[in-house]
Amino acid sequence: MNQQTQRDPVRKLLQERVVLGLYPGTPLPVPPKEALEALLPLWEELREKERRRDQLILLGWLALAILQSTACYSCTGGIQSPVQLVVLTTFCIALASPLPLVLLCRRRKALLSCCEILRSVADQATERACAGPLLDLLGTHGLEGTRYRIEAALARLLPRLTTDEACALTEKQRTALRMAITQRGVRNELVVAGLLVLGTAQDGAIEPLARKHFLYSTNEQVRDAADEYLKNVVG
Repeated sequence: MNQQTQRDPVRKLLQERVVLGLYPGTPLPVPPKEALEALLPLWEELREKERRRDQLILLGWLALAILQSTACYSCTGGIQSPVQLVVLTTFCIALASPLPLVLLCRRRKALLSCCEILRSVADQATERACAGPLLDLLGTHGLEGTRYRIEAALARLLPRLTTDEACALTEKQRTALRMAITQRGVRNELVVAGLLVLGTAQDGAIEPLARKHFLYSTNEQVRDAADEYLKNVVG
């Protein structure tokens, strides 16, 4: 556990939950906003640790395969043909392959636990202040499995933002929202919320998308939101 985690009690609590593998059945005794703000750096820390461990595991597996190949080579008195080399290499890789698979699966457990906690916290998010941290998490690589819960929470919270809160969204958060509402198959509720918030913030980056929805969308709420966006941005 690093010094930053020790100084942050919420992050420390979340990390303990991740290590112990405590899933959403056990209540999280911290406000959702604080938990969401702590989850992003914790997730990135876990991802970096996993990346380094994966590299070490694969290097160890490669070294083991080389040692096994050398041992087999010595025992057989040398390779007499290319076919023997292929057979020997395949045999050694087969012997070594279970090791990295087992270790990699074990290491993924912390990431899966972190995702489960995030899903649970997203379901509990009811404060408008949670919208910003949720948008930060929405644009984070590796959290695709939690996207449905995050989008559902954003669809609830974004329409409730005040004008000042919508304008206070960072560029990173707005980019994540723009990307989310332009994806194929995105829920209409999130499209409506995104159009209204970005229109309130005078964000003109999705004007072509808004015009497309206004002219061709079959959903009345989406068309109304696109109309409102165009009135706020274009006039």
